[in-house]
Amino acid sequence: MNLHWCCVFIATIFEVLWVIGLKHSQSSVAWGATLLAIAMTFILLSIANQKLPIGTTYTVFTGIGTV
Repeated sequence: MNLHWCCVFIATIFEVLWVIGLKHSQSSVAWGATLLAIAMTFILLSIANQKLPIGTTYTVFTGIGTV
């Protein structure tokens, strides 16, 4: 189960990165990295939600992202 919590924390890091990327992307490479970060966020959250409750996962995800 610890693997799934690690996925939540790493997904939060990717979320912060793609939010920053949306503001600063001006080249094709930067947009590609932003899209990759968005995809990784959703993939990691999907993996975490296989074993963790969705409500708890989303609460922790948004809470850490807000901080």
